[in-house]
Amino acid sequence: MPHMLDYRIDMEPRSQWEIISVNEAAKQNLLYVQELGLFYSGPAYYTIRKGLDSYLIKLTLSGCGRLEYEGQTYSLKAGDFFWIDCRNPQSYRTAQNSDHWHVMWVHFYGANAAGWYSLFRAQNKNSAVGHVPPDSKIQKHLEKLLTIYRFYKGDLYTDIQSAEILGQLLSGCLQAVSSPMTEPALPSVISDICSYMQDNYDNQITLDDLSERFAISKFHLQRTFRKFMGLSPAEYQRRIRMAEAKKLLRTTRMPISEVAYAVGIESTSHFISLFRKYENTTPLKYRHAWADRKS
Repeated sequence: MPHMLDYRIDMEPRSQWEIISVNEAAKQNLLYVQELGLFYSGPAYYTIRKGLDSYLIKLTLSGCGRLEYEGQTYSLKAGDFFWIDCRNPQSYRTAQNSDHWHVMWVHFYGANAAGWYSLFRAQNKNSAVGHVPPDSKIQKHLEKLLTIYRFYKGDLYTDIQSAEILGQLLSGCLQAVSSPMTEPALPSVISDICSYMQDNYDNQITLDDLSERFAISKFHLQRTFRKFMGLSPAEYQRRIRMAEAKKLLRTTRMPISEVAYAVGIESTSHFISLFRKYENTTPLKYRHAWADRKS
């Protein structure tokens, strides 16, 4: 896509604008900053662009801005931020009804920047705009980047430090648009069943056994176990057995048939089939692959 840029810089002298030429090793291997700034923009400020290999995060501190991006128009007020792919056509400016737009921003690129951006859009229902929650450190991360690049000398150490802060910034933006998942408390009966199965994984345990031992109907047990654990009791036991089998394969010289029997599977062929299903390899290949590795 050919590059296009039209802009008007209407900003107060106290604004800060840093254009960075990062160390080449950082550019090849890390997330890296291209430009960043703190703008006290006036009513005439605008940028229209496309075709730039960069991602841009811009946080509104006060005033109001407007973003046009991917067919959508967004009004940007204090606490709002946008995250866009600058290869796509974009237009952002001080809003018509505002006399200023005070913003902090960073252009960045590099390792897995596209992956971060894709995850942000997926978590944000494909919107380019989010809002900073009260406990967010997004602004502090931007301030840190401005501080470390104010007297930048092109050293790799600063770029490594910057990559860490950039990761924290991107993570903060993702958290800002992601709904926290509240895990329901695990019922004591399900916790007890899991503990029993972990202690007795090498025995044949049926739903009838569990129902009788824990005084719960088979139907309610199956439904409740799946609700809280995400899988059936039988599948839970198989996963425990595979985990234990991997330990034995790595720490002993037991024949495969004895490993199978030790985790409660009498048929060696069935054990190999199950192991291949879960690990995408055979028990023998797994043992050889881990033979010389240290935990």
